[in-house]
Amino acid sequence: MTNPLNRFDPDYFSPPGNLIRRYMKTYNWTTEEFARMCDIAPSDLKSLIAGDLRVTEELAIALERNLEIEKQIWINMDKEFVAFKCKKSLRSTLAPRN
Repeated sequence: MTNPLNRFDPDYFSPPGNLIRRYMKTYNWTTEEFARMCDIAPSDLKSLIAGDLRVTEELAIALERNLEIEKQIWINMDKEFVAFKCKKSLRSTLAPRN
């Protein structure tokens, strides 16, 4: 049996966009510049940064090419973020009401 005190259960998980935002700031890239580099619309990049757009295989390849972080890492970050959002939503739905 697993001891619940030893279980890692974070109460926050960053969307992949947080890391993208940090790179953009480091390299002084505007939204328009980085969107062009990744061949996506600036509005899509804004949605990605906000955590509202999923990382597709194609987008992960563009991120890998421009940021030198393997595409699978981007895909995994996205999956983990979506799983966290679902878990958080489920917790709030199932939370006891007073």
